[in-house]
Amino acid sequence: MGVYTDSGLQSFLIIRYNWPAKKLFKRLLQLGAQSILPRGDGDDQHYLGFRVEFVGQKFEENKEKINNGEIYALLVNNKRVTSHDHFQDVRHIELDIGDTEHKYNPGDVAVIRPKNLPEDVDEFIKLMNLSDVADDTFILVPNDEGCSINLDISIRL
Repeated sequence: MGVYTDSGLQSFLIIRYNWPAKKLFKRLLQLGAQSILPRGDGDDQHYLGFRVEFVGQKFEENKEKINNGEIYALLVNNKRVTSHDHFQDVRHIELDIGDTEHKYNPGDVAVIRPKNLPEDVDEFIKLMNLSDVADDTFILVPNDEGCSINLDISIRL
């Protein structure tokens, strides 16, 4: 099994506060996964709002626990299986993993992490005039302590 971390964001006023996140955290632990960070429980209705921060330092401290077991694959098929007017976009995806010796069992889960080519990223950064801020780390915090942050907005640099 792998490593994981988990956090929940929900109103503290709800009877089962962050219950799904707590349940998932415990279940992964029972299945043998190793937590690399403590579970985070956030109250999205707290009067001080909340903060979104990168966990770079904690990640670096726990880096040795991570066995990523990455397998590179070529996308062979990406076909939508739901109709275009359906509210969900469900897809049938086929990947070619070459002649790796990796075996899959029923119930296995694949995590897909698409990777952008560096030249494509550089072209996008130039096109959007983001060269001066492209490598900046940012923290999202409320301007006013009495106001919470709406995560349904897009972040613009």
